[in-house]
Amino acid sequence: MEQVLLVEPCTIQHLETLLLGREVFFQQLGMAIADDYELSPKILDFSRKKLLDKTVFPCWWTHLFILNKTRTVIGIGGYKGNPDLEGMVEIGYSIAGSYQNQGLGKQAAKILIDRAFQNPTIKLVRAHTLRDDNPSVRLLKRVGMKKVTEVEDPKYGQVWRWEIYK
Repeated sequence: MEQVLLVEPCTIQHLETLLLGREVFFQQLGMAIADDYELSPKILDFSRKKLLDKTVFPCWWTHLFILNKTRTVIGIGGYKGNPDLEGMVEIGYSIAGSYQNQGLGKQAAKILIDRAFQNPTIKLVRAHTLRDDNPSVRLLKRVGMKKVTEVEDPKYGQVWRWEIYK
């Protein structure tokens, strides 16, 4: 059975080409970007610089969420950095509005969790959400994560912490 969603680690080439725009990305890499998906040049450049200075490994960083059949990028997510000394990684994800409510965010999160747990050093996958019943909260529940506490986020204030253990 063909996989619906591919979750591929971003390379420096992916990020540099994304910074040049949708048309260049399609011409050079043969992948479209969902029409309603807004890419932040600031975030793309930050991700590119982290790969260039080798402070993160590509497998623990930004990933493209690609519809296999059409080779369309419908989201970006991945891990928020290398595992810590206790074997924890944090995931994050974003899906284009026109592709939400189709199970693709759940599939992307599940792939990220499963990949993390394939590494013998990873014991825990973590995520954070705003403190309300939003789609991300429902998605994390569906992939088996449990809300464990509230923590202070410098940007968003109090957020919920979610975890799943191997």
